[in-house]
Amino acid sequence: MVTIAFVALPQACGRGEVEGEVTDAQGCRTIVLPESDGWTSTGALGSDDSGAGSESGAGSESESESDSGSESTSESDSGTMTMGGGVCGDGVEGEEEACDGGGVDGAGGDCAPGCILNECGDGYVGGDEECDGGEGNSDVGACTSECKNNVCGDGNLYVGVEACDDGNVDGDDGCSAVCAVEELRVFVTSASFTGALGGLVEADDQCAKLAVIAKLPGVYMAWLSDGMMSPATRFGLGQGYSGRFVLVNGEVVAEGWGELVDGTLGGAINVNEEGMGMVNGAVWTNTAADGKAGGGAHCKDWSAGDSGSKGWQGDSVKGDGAWTADPNAQQVNCNGYARLYCFQVKQTMR
Repeated sequence: MVTIAFVALPQACGRGEVEGEVTDAQGCRTIVLPESDGWTSTGALGSDDSGAGSESGAGSESESESDSGSESTSESDSGTMTMGGGVCGDGVEGEEEACDGGGVDGAGGDCAPGCILNECGDGYVGGDEECDGGEGNSDVGACTSECKNNVCGDGNLYVGVEACDDGNVDGDDGCSAVCAVEELRVFVTSASFTGALGGLVEADDQCAKLAVIAKLPGVYMAWLSDGMMSPATRFGLGQGYSGRFVLVNGEVVAEGWGELVDGTLGGAINVNEEGMGMVNGAVWTNTAADGKAGGGAHCKDWSAGDSGSKGWQGDSVKGDGAWTADPNAQQVNCNGYARLYCFQVKQTMR
């Protein structure tokens, strides 16, 4: 290390008045310590009009070398620039460093502690990572295997926090906007009707009216098929629906659309809109166990109530395929009375 002292003189002095010093016309004297072991002399700033002495102005340059072999070069006006420092955390990428973020232990951005490149799973949150739990990263935990926060709608089920996650935050698809399993209510009507229902739209309206009276939320439609439409085509649920179908009393009928139409129910649909059990099981349907239209027995698209027209019924006491397509009731006179199955198809009235 070189110690350089700048001393202001009261008046100008000439060059060479003191051995080992250089003075300039402004009266400034630079004393340079003599060279010895462990010291490196440095040319002093300032010169007289004869040009003797050290270089002045922007051309001055100093070089020093430490015991560790680190090397630095500085230039005036443009500031100080360090080259090849090799010290992790100095912000300069050395020859043996993969990176250097300049932070603690070289961490910063895509550079992890120790001046190594950051990667998902190293326990350091850097770059575009939202989290990094190291070996604890998991698609069923708080931080996914891609170092993203596990949130509702990302398609990753956060065990213990989310009941479901279908990759979106939509409702009426089995998994709600807060990743809770949706439940759609099902009931058999307390009222009975002839086959002259007024078509599918009027049958749906009968379900809606009874739901309103019972103060049940959501949108309801009749489990009914005519010559063109069926629950499979008009409910808007389909195989992708994973929510539960439950009775008004909370008992599960089926887990998702797939179970609803596989030929066997988890429980018979034998409870009405008020939660009361029903004994008389005759229900107008013309619908097969797979949710599709059962045939031509639909009381002339549910407009006829005469004995000459026929309709197909199900049995609300049954839990097998006969719940909707009773083989013993495929050709029932339309002037008889039967109930309807009503299914909630949306959580709200929107």
